[in-house]
Amino acid sequence: MEGKYNAWELDKFKGDPAYRQISHHPLAKNEILVKIKCATIHPADLALVNGQYGICPTKFPIIPGMEGCGEIVAVGESIDKNLVGKRASMFAKLDEDGGFRGLWAEYRYCKLEELFIVDNTFEFEKLCFALGNPFTAYAFVDTLRKHNTNVVVQNGSSSSFGKIFCKLCIKEGIDIINVVRREDHFAYFKEVGAKYMVSTSNKNWKEELTKLCSDLKVSVCFDCVGGNFTGDMLKCLPNNSTLYHFGNLELKRLGHIDSVELAKNEKVIRGWWLNKWMNEAKPEEIQKMRDYVLDEMKSGKDTFDSTYSKVFSLDKFVEGLMYYLQNMSGGKVIIKP
Repeated sequence: MEGKYNAWELDKFKGDPAYRQISHHPLAKNEILVKIKCATIHPADLALVNGQYGICPTKFPIIPGMEGCGEIVAVGESIDKNLVGKRASMFAKLDEDGGFRGLWAEYRYCKLEELFIVDNTFEFEKLCFALGNPFTAYAFVDTLRKHNTNVVVQNGSSSSFGKIFCKLCIKEGIDIINVVRREDHFAYFKEVGAKYMVSTSNKNWKEELTKLCSDLKVSVCFDCVGGNFTGDMLKCLPNNSTLYHFGNLELKRLGHIDSVELAKNEKVIRGWWLNKWMNEAKPEEIQKMRDYVLDEMKSGKDTFDSTYSKVFSLDKFVEGLMYYLQNMSGGKVIIKP
């Protein structure tokens, strides 16, 4: 394809994104060109642009945007031509040269293995959320199975991911304690069938959570808030528990971590990252996960549905980002080129 396309580029971490035109290039043999239909803004995107994500680009400028979907419009000569016209969800990944070409753009050049290809009955507004949150929730359940437990506690529960994980736990018969910031979030969890909620707006929330974790014999916690909240959650867990830290909504260093909890009470803090889980999983496990997510989506069930609150055009991306930062618990924001 000739000509140019629009994209948001970042020249350095924590810099201001710039709306620019980028030249198309001839497709390599194993390359695919996707016209972006919907892109998303995730907490992981915020970590990436601040230089705090698990992958760290070294070659700038970069195009941020971790996840989205689109339509395949051209393929290299070694790729099946029948894929043209197919819809696909995709993750952006670090380039071999240290660059990062994400989805906050009109087009994206990528490899076949980066795509989650589906039939054209899937709505783009749902397809753009088909990877990150669903795959992570599925892998969390797998992690719980390996711990031989059917009970868990999570914070950040009112986030889009937190709601998906809660619904999946209920479907799989796992008791889940949902920690939220405000009691008015309880209504949602009661509606989907959750039994256990704790609000940090309650001054006695730590005592309440400690007792609940003890009564239910919790041994695993998933923490995505970070900052001092990580240490506070750790303290509420029973002895010999494991806290998996998989995100940092606070974008702050972990704090309030009492060495007594680690040494005497033998609690463990471990990192958790979807990329690592997928790299360690067998190919048949990856396929099983893909099939599970796809079957749920095809069935019309809302297990993996992410709520979105507003849609912005690509040229209004900065406005959309500001809106998302001020309304993160209200649902995702979709960017439509």
